[in-house]
Amino acid sequence: MLNIAPFKAILPRTDIVEIVSSENFDAQNKILSMEEMKRNPMSYLHVSKPHLNFPEEKKNVEKHYPIALQKLEHFLHDGIMHKEAPRIYIYRQVKDGRIYQGIIAGVHADDYETERIKKHELTRTDKEDEMVGQMSITKTIGTAVLVTYHQTDLINQLTEAETNERPLFDFVQRGVRHTVWMAKKESEICIALASLSDVYIADGHHRSASLVRYANAQKASNPGHTGKEAYNFLQTYFVPAELLYVYEYNRLVENINTSPYKLLKHICDNFEMEKKKKEAYQPKKKHVFGMYYVDSWYKLKAKNEIIHDDDPLKCLDVQILEDFLLKPVLNITDSKTDERLSFVDGTKGLAFLEDRVNKKKADIAFTLFPTEVEQVMAVADIHATMPPKSTWIEPKMRTGFIVQDLS
Repeated sequence: MLNIAPFKAILPRTDIVEIVSSENFDAQNKILSMEEMKRNPMSYLHVSKPHLNFPEEKKNVEKHYPIALQKLEHFLHDGIMHKEAPRIYIYRQVKDGRIYQGIIAGVHADDYETERIKKHELTRTDKEDEMVGQMSITKTIGTAVLVTYHQTDLINQLTEAETNERPLFDFVQRGVRHTVWMAKKESEICIALASLSDVYIADGHHRSASLVRYANAQKASNPGHTGKEAYNFLQTYFVPAELLYVYEYNRLVENINTSPYKLLKHICDNFEMEKKKKEAYQPKKKHVFGMYYVDSWYKLKAKNEIIHDDDPLKCLDVQILEDFLLKPVLNITDSKTDERLSFVDGTKGLAFLEDRVNKKKADIAFTLFPTEVEQVMAVADIHATMPPKSTWIEPKMRTGFIVQDLS
């Protein structure tokens, strides 16, 4: 069974929660983060991304995160944020007409280390190093790990009952509604979550791996370690798979050193190609891809001989694209490290891809059909790992909204 418990949090003051918390901008949106930090001295981004206050400098954990700690201490001293006793929370997000609702609770590091919560991605050591450094200095984690499971009547009933109470936070920003409740029936929720047999990481592999490293380091240096200390638990957002929404993760490639004729001819070895009209092409089903190249859109349909629907990993469109196009045609042998390859989540739209190619920021763009949640689960069940950036799964939580206190 999973080891579930309430966790200590640092919360924004209720009347300024939408000012302190921020959208959790990804690395591709660094400019948006920097703009938010310039205009808003109370943004939690000053704690989570302090290096962006020094745009000319490379991120340096030892230099920048002590500054983040000072900012956090300032927030606490001035009452902008406050520390809360260990609690469990219910969080609902409403975006684009979709309702995401689940439970935020602490999950023991051992459950991540032993893969009682299953994973489907590999992590990068350098990114883990940064996160462990951040945890060590600030003693915080700004955003929960998103995990999923097949919904149960019991958990649904417990969650719904909690939402009949008065919420702690309830606000709308940029068309997205965020509502949080402090759970009343914590013991019942812990028991219900602990009994789940199949739980999967949907988003947050680096956070979970980093917490495991941090917890093990704290354990080694604490002679009185009991396993119940705050550093043993990671705030985790449980959302049923039936409520998640998955966007595709598209690809851009630059520095292609071959002629259009040779490239298109080589692609036809494994794909049926159809040139489209001027409109952008978004695949409507699995094993079909869109390609924007030399001012034209193409539909690429994987040939039957390269489709292996009996293999959870090989049947993924992201894997098919890697195995039969990126590697053999474009010579991208390692998609985790090749700087010619970049990833664009589907929320940005196809016009963004066209613009990047038209402005010579990339040579070619590929659009994919979204990976399904069931496919993610199937890969995790066989202990395989998906190619990087295989899914963009929503909901995305705000940073500085519910901050875990590791102290």
